[in-house]
Amino acid sequence: MQKLPENQLLNNAKTLLLPAVFLFVFLALVLPQTGHPYDNHCWARWAEGLFNNGLKWGYDKNSSINYLPLYVYVLKLYSWFAGSANACFSNIYYLKLFTLVFDVLSIIVMCSFIQNETKRLQWFLFGVLNIGFLYNTIVWGQVDGIFSFFVLVSFVAAFYKKTLFSTILFLIALNFKLQAIVFLPFLGIFWLQQVTIKKASLIVFSIMLAQFIIIAPFVFYGNAKNIVKVAFGSVDYFQVVSMNAFNIWHLLLNGDLMKTPDNITFMGISYKNIGLLMFATVSFVLLFPYLKNLLLYFRQKTTQPFTLNFHILTLTLIGFSFFFFNTQMHERYVHPSIVLISFYAILNQKWGLWLLLTVNYALTLEGLVQFLKLNNYNTLVFDPKFSAAVFLIGFLWCFSLWVSEYKKAISNN
Repeated sequence: MQKLPENQLLNNAKTLLLPAVFLFVFLALVLPQTGHPYDNHCWARWAEGLFNNGLKWGYDKNSSINYLPLYVYVLKLYSWFAGSANACFSNIYYLKLFTLVFDVLSIIVMCSFIQNETKRLQWFLFGVLNIGFLYNTIVWGQVDGIFSFFVLVSFVAAFYKKTLFSTILFLIALNFKLQAIVFLPFLGIFWLQQVTIKKASLIVFSIMLAQFIIIAPFVFYGNAKNIVKVAFGSVDYFQVVSMNAFNIWHLLLNGDLMKTPDNITFMGISYKNIGLLMFATVSFVLLFPYLKNLLLYFRQKTTQPFTLNFHILTLTLIGFSFFFFNTQMHERYVHPSIVLISFYAILNQKWGLWLLLTVNYALTLEGLVQFLKLNNYNTLVFDPKFSAAVFLIGFLWCFSLWVSEYKKAISNN
């Protein structure tokens, strides 16, 4: 599709603000007063600790918070609104509304690329009611929609060559969830083609300043070093093959993969390293056209143009590969790709792959939370191997679209 001027993109987004407010209010009114019991208990317990002890408790030695600073601020803000330690528990489902804001904003960003106003509103309503990522937010009560939004807008800013803005947005994503780092190589290549040495110095300084501002209260309290512990502690936190991520490992192995250590070896290589090798290989294939572009840019100051569709599919597949091939993955680690494939579906009005992935994702989450209280969760659609097979079909389908878009780019030049 044709690249829209920035002012038109902003004007298109403005036309969706009023419908967004009405839809947000509606979703807030029907918000389920339930969620994943363990996760909700953690949010409430952490908010209670922040209410009773102040922000400094966030990374105190007695704190069990294992999230990065920006979500600690969210929990502190929630505790203020709750008004008491007890209310932090009794009203915990209201915390979902913060993430819901970013779900809605993500769809506004995507639909702002649609020129026709009627279709823009139509696909906005259809997109926001996406059962895949709304289940994660308004039923489960998780927060993956926040960092996914900042990854999305960081890419859009990079696409429009707003490099400084893009890097700051990505830094925000990282300070919500370190998982965003898998998108750094892709965005980094974008940034390298857009900066001079002088501009790079400004960006590095701005990033350092922004990061300092984010952690400044904890520097003042003297416990900022514990943020590093939380960040690095998230790696190998669960040293098992799968944390309910129905990925390739459920097709390769049998048994309870939540109790199967990922240091078991096959032909002298641990499952963990096999997963990393598969992820690295697929990522290299996906990034190879961009690496060629980067080399071309440094040699000739020119690049091979790629379509917006190609960029979106690349991002989707990078996130998908991280979830699908690695060990230690949670079921929700596919969430950014669910958001990104929604972008592709909205731009092209092609809903097959979107439906396949979002419905499978929602069924995966429902099988764990069991919000609907169905009579039988042992049916095929909730079976881990079936879900893994559907995700495999989705991955191959997405990859075939990526190959097709790449061939178009090559043939047009």
